[in-house]
Amino acid sequence: MTIGRGWVFVLLAPGLSQARDTDGRALRGFDLLGSIRLADDSVRGGSTRDGRAISLMPNSLVRIRYQPPAEYDLRIVAERKELQGKLVIGLVSGERQFDVVIDNFNENEHRSGIHNLDGKHVVDRQNDLRIGPVFKNDTPHAIVCSVRAGLVVVRVDGNEVIRWEGDFARLAIDRRFNVNEPRAMFVGNAISTYRILRIDLVPRGAGGGPLRR
Repeated sequence: MTIGRGWVFVLLAPGLSQARDTDGRALRGFDLLGSIRLADDSVRGGSTRDGRAISLMPNSLVRIRYQPPAEYDLRIVAERKELQGKLVIGLVSGERQFDVVIDNFNENEHRSGIHNLDGKHVVDRQNDLRIGPVFKNDTPHAIVCSVRAGLVVVRVDGNEVIRWEGDFARLAIDRRFNVNEPRAMFVGNAISTYRILRIDLVPRGAGGGPLRR
């Protein structure tokens, strides 16, 4: 199974972006950052708009009210502003909602991986994780979460930091990041402030659509 590594994005209009895969093929993408309404979509915390960007205050959680198709790429540009805290990204595959965590900091160690696998938190597992810091503070990082049939790959600045293959029934969200919308994606954090500069989704198949009522 091949997952494209390089994209070039040009913003075309509100709600749309143009992406090109590594073979030059044009892909229609969706600008999801602009669709977030913090008055409705902020589940907790003190997230604010900063121009087009969203600043996630510590311990924030924001819904992205868009159900992706079965296979897709979610691209996020995020910048951690201080401390060593994690970024959490909620994903969906079919009827299964789950999340990945980057730079979960516990007992002076950073871990990145599937947040909840077989009912076990990222701090309770060993073999399926990346150990060591990923983010640098005050540096925007391009994150690409690629969801395919039985496969999740997360790259940061083109470097693979998470790869998991298996039955999606083994995955679940960390219960502390429940957004009360089982088909929605989301972003959240813990002790560090993050600026979210971009959220784009490129479908790799049919299906999906806005969840806004």
